[in-house]
Amino acid sequence: MEIKSIPNIYFTNNTKYNSYKDNKIMNSKTRFHSYPTASYYPVFKGNTLNKNYDEWFKAYLKYSNEKTSIANEINKTFKNNEYFEFLNNKKNIKILDIGCGNGLLTEKVLNNMISIFPDKKIKIDALDVNDKLLEEFDSRLDKFKNNVIVNSKKQNFFETKSQDSKYDLILASHVLYYADNLDNSISNIYNHLDKKGKAIIVHHSGQDCLLSELRAKYNPASSANLNQNKEEITKKDIIKESLKKQTIPYESFRQYFDLKIPNTKSSSDFKNLISFLIDKPYNSILKENKINNIMQDIKINSDDENKIKLFNNMYVITNTNK
Repeated sequence: MEIKSIPNIYFTNNTKYNSYKDNKIMNSKTRFHSYPTASYYPVFKGNTLNKNYDEWFKAYLKYSNEKTSIANEINKTFKNNEYFEFLNNKKNIKILDIGCGNGLLTEKVLNNMISIFPDKKIKIDALDVNDKLLEEFDSRLDKFKNNVIVNSKKQNFFETKSQDSKYDLILASHVLYYADNLDNSISNIYNHLDKKGKAIIVHHSGQDCLLSELRAKYNPASSANLNQNKEEITKKDIIKESLKKQTIPYESFRQYFDLKIPNTKSSSDFKNLISFLIDKPYNSILKENKINNIMQDIKINSDDENKIKLFNNMYVITNTNK
């Protein structure tokens, strides 16, 4: 099926915002930032902020087929002849899941993997910094106990010294935003790969993805958008630059998915979804009197069913060391 490219976003003054022509190139020294601190959101602090962010994310998952789309793309990697033979010859398949979250993506990946390698025992180390999400992760993966050995741990991969553990597959979906040093983090991921193992990094693409455009326009302080304002969204693919600089072999793909915006604007689902899209509490958006502008920008990029087509970039890193 042919995928159409995402249209350029039209902002509320009816001026076309062309991210390829009108943006300044981000300073090459800029790095990914850690998880947003409470100073970004004075209304929320500590656990309250995390709790609200969890609610936003649940609304996003409810109206998005993103995780299924990512898992389907990963499934193609398993069927790659060379990688299939590599995994098929393993007695046990070892997986590292960085920022595993509630396990929704992991569940879909494991369903695919078990169908392809039904006789394999799979061992998975899952890391996240959120206790509640780890509980959901364990509960969700409990159904795989006959096929999968799960070791979940509260741990920030990017703040942990590199260990000797090697993995056949590493998943890092939407987590590199929170790495303080991108080069070191990617190098650390690569160093944890077994020979012929693969690491799959999923990341918002930056300049021409509507989600990044919205956050850049309405919340330039968002760490998920690299703290850039709309004039500074980078023309560069920072992850590709880091991989090339470190001569790490990789392939990159675009992975498309749909997001449906709820019709009922008074519902908590709608408010949580908008909060997630902008990465800012809905009450703050209301106080800034921006909700009408946000909705106009979303509407212009939606189809008749209130769906928006978005995409991530997926980077498949391979350890080619002999």
